[in-house]
Amino acid sequence: MFGEFAIDKGRDLPAYRQLIERIRQLIRERKLLAGDRLPPERELARHLDLARGTVKKAYEELARERLLTITQGRGTFVADQADPAAPPRQGKAQTLIQHLVDELEALRYTCEEIEYLLDAELERRTKLRATFPIAAVDCNPEALSIFEQQLGRLSQLKLRTFLLDDLRRAGDTAARLEPFALIITTTTHAEELVDLAPGIAERLLPVAVSPSPETLMGLAGLAGAGKIAVICRSSRFHDIIRIHLRRIGIAPERVPAMLDIQPGALARLTNTVQAIILPPGHAFPLSSQVSKTLNGFTRRGGKLVRFEYQIERGSLLHIEEKTAALLQRSAA
Repeated sequence: MFGEFAIDKGRDLPAYRQLIERIRQLIRERKLLAGDRLPPERELARHLDLARGTVKKAYEELARERLLTITQGRGTFVADQADPAAPPRQGKAQTLIQHLVDELEALRYTCEEIEYLLDAELERRTKLRATFPIAAVDCNPEALSIFEQQLGRLSQLKLRTFLLDDLRRAGDTAARLEPFALIITTTTHAEELVDLAPGIAERLLPVAVSPSPETLMGLAGLAGAGKIAVICRSSRFHDIIRIHLRRIGIAPERVPAMLDIQPGALARLTNTVQAIILPPGHAFPLSSQVSKTLNGFTRRGGKLVRFEYQIERGSLLHIEEKTAALLQRSAA
């Protein structure tokens, strides 16, 4: 994606701004898609002969514009709803802040007093959110990673994820979930979770999940594509994919899964199938060697479909309303 790109050191535009321009262009031209992973800061800095801090600055600016998401320990990914043509939210925020400051000045507050008031309110909200942890429970790690990204971006609260199998085996579900003010799980697992820990019923929020529109379009395009395979981390995620393949008329028993990716085995697989389904990049980080193999597969005409299993928009709005109400109650 950055193969022929180089920083023009003769331009007046700073290097990090040139890199931002390039990434925006790649997203706009759909050469970078939602969930795609960008190179690590150190690797891209070496490739472009830049300081690592320059790449870091570009990534962070794009994350503030919601074109990228940065997940600690996993990497930097194209955001689900990345749209470089949309007006950056920073401009909207500045307008709102200017109106607020104007109103406070009209009440004869000085700049120093306004700064103190804003700092105090932000500190109060930060402390409140830190003491308001929420939990997400599901049956597979791929979906949990997707939920984690969605919920982290939506609520900015402290989120911890649990695999349902781990809770079943541990036998102390109630104790593990006791610290959480809100527990989110899918409608499929809500009843079992209450059976495991009846005391959480009032704090449990079941949500609806489904493949994203882009995923459904990608799956529909596989009809008549030839042999299909899945690469993922868990057999449960494979089962979910097969359920949706059956709904569009593709026989799921003919779609094998590779759960333990070995580069040699993957290379052989790409020579025998015409399409591969896999989780989005932020839920399924790939090594550089695996990425290279998959890039070669697509160059030869193979199809890659990212299976994005998301909390539906209506449920996200419900979560937002619920957390806002609970935070307001806690602050009272």
